Amino acid sequence: MFKNNKKGIVRLNEVPDVVLVLVSIAIFLGVGALILSEIQSNDTVDPNDTNSTAAYNVTNEGLSGLATLGSFQTIIAVVIAAAVILGIVFLIRT
Repeated sequence: MFKNNKKGIVRLNEVPDVVLVLVSIAIFLGVGALILSEIQSNDTVDPNDTNSTAAYNVTNEGLSGLATLGSFQTIIAVVIAAAVILGIVFLIRT
C-alpha cells in the first residue's frame, strides 16, 4: 500500500490512502465510544450512582482508553503532513 523510495517520505499519489486510514481510525474510535457510552448508560450496567458494577467499570476504562488513543490522532496527522511535505520537497529537488 505504501511504497517509499526514501525512509519516511509519502509520495503524492499515496496521500489519499493515508488520509483514508486516518479517517477510518477516527470513525472506529467514534463508533466504539458511542457503543461503550450507550452500554454504560444502561440501567442494568449502572443500577445506581453508589453501587457501580464490574461492567460499568470496564466500560469506563474502555472509554478512557479510547480517549487516550484518540488524543494521539492529532500527532499522527502532523507526522503524516510532515511526511507529505518531505515528499514534495524531495520531488522538487529531483
